[in-house]
Amino acid sequence: MGAAIGALATLCLHPVSRPFMTGVTSRASPAVLRGCIDSNAPSLPPPTTIVQASLWMQLAAHRILGHEKLSPKELSTVMAIAKAGAAKEQNNAFWPQMEAIFCIDGGDLAHAIEAWSMAANCQSWNDHQITRLMDDRAAIVDMTGVTQSWQLAYLYYARSDDVAYCLRAVARAILSNADYNKPDGLTKRYATLLNGELLRSHAHSSRSSISAMEIVDLTTSPSDAVALPVTPKTIWAGQDQVLRNLTSVLHQPDWAATAQKIFKENEAWRALTVHDSNAEQSELLALGTVLSSSVASAVIVVAVVGLFVWSIGRLVAWRLARAKAITPYVAAGIAISLGGLVEALTRYFPAAVAAALCAGFLIVAPDRSRKARPNDLGPMFGFTATLLGLICSSMFMIYLVGSTPAANAIFPNLGVPSDYFDKPLMAGLAAVSFGLVLLMAPIWAVVHRLGTPHVLALSLMRFGGFLAVMGLTLSIVLGPMAVYADRRLETAFDELVRNEPVYYDLHQ
Repeated sequence: MGAAIGALATLCLHPVSRPFMTGVTSRASPAVLRGCIDSNAPSLPPPTTIVQASLWMQLAAHRILGHEKLSPKELSTVMAIAKAGAAKEQNNAFWPQMEAIFCIDGGDLAHAIEAWSMAANCQSWNDHQITRLMDDRAAIVDMTGVTQSWQLAYLYYARSDDVAYCLRAVARAILSNADYNKPDGLTKRYATLLNGELLRSHAHSSRSSISAMEIVDLTTSPSDAVALPVTPKTIWAGQDQVLRNLTSVLHQPDWAATAQKIFKENEAWRALTVHDSNAEQSELLALGTVLSSSVASAVIVVAVVGLFVWSIGRLVAWRLARAKAITPYVAAGIAISLGGLVEALTRYFPAAVAAALCAGFLIVAPDRSRKARPNDLGPMFGFTATLLGLICSSMFMIYLVGSTPAANAIFPNLGVPSDYFDKPLMAGLAAVSFGLVLLMAPIWAVVHRLGTPHVLALSLMRFGGFLAVMGLTLSIVLGPMAVYADRRLETAFDELVRNEPVYYDLHQ
């Protein structure tokens, strides 16, 4: 036991493992976490750097995508920022693409096509979102005081693909006036093809890459069908038409060769990176970040609670073991306290009544009790106490894990019901299961004709002892495992945030 406590103390004191052994003591509400993300800022100062300017572009795209039309003044402001960004980064297609988005939003198709063609002649694409996300992570680290993988998982879900979705809408608008058989229409299609390829090659998220592939696919659709869903048959037929006409109508065999290469790479990219399992994999990894950051500390709390319950059992055995029954006043006090606690935690009156009744039955005692005070009441007694210990500790650990900043950051993105995080419901259910431990005392007291206080003391000691030993053992085992798992998950999410398509390409 001394070695186990020493090992636990070492894990709690070591600077590497300490954050994982004390994770459940950290608190940060979802609102505080959202405030660390720059795109959630209530207002933006005038941009002074290219990175700040990119945030203006992202938020403007978000408003346009949400059908919130920009005012003429706002449109003029973001257009000026986009032009300034294009002047600073002349080879970055992101800025003229943003100009095209704003022109389409303002109803200026001619200037949108001009900006779209300018973007097609660029050699790179960078929306600077990764730089801003890493700055956001630094803000979260400063706020929480720890560096853990869940922070990157949170940024993975905070990443925006609004620009890619807006670019897809721009492609539809331009291609709706791009005839297969006319030089002007083919030029627009080729420019759209190059823009889609730039986005697909440099996008950092799978959703943006998929939008880019859809932009490439749109270039194969007839101008009157760009709003309709594409099928493999229409894509292949459209590709042949575009490739033939680039050579026969535009007399640009080099363009046709480039288009053919883009079409082939698009299909290869689709086969390698677009899988239904990708979302499931990222969700499992995100869940792992929550567990690695808090489970070890949760079992420590369970061990402490178990030791406290065991101590109460010892106190009952010392002071009341010779008593035959528990007085109604004491039982009523325990019932009211436990019922009130459950009501406060769960806000569910039937659960509070059930817990109070469990404690109220402590007044039950056999008419005649034996003088003997055996410590072994049979295997069923131990099994019941252990089973209730597992149920109670599981619910309490869910509550502890769900109240951490990691859970508040990740669980909403996984579709976890809010009852399981940032609410005391599970703690209330754990209190209800503890009420069943109190109910064990009168049941076994009547069956074995023993004093209820004696059986209550045995119930509490068996229940609390199990929690203490289990919590101590698991904390020693899970502590190093949590550190190792978190480092692996941090590496995975760092790759996912920086370049998600490449991550899935390498790990399929």
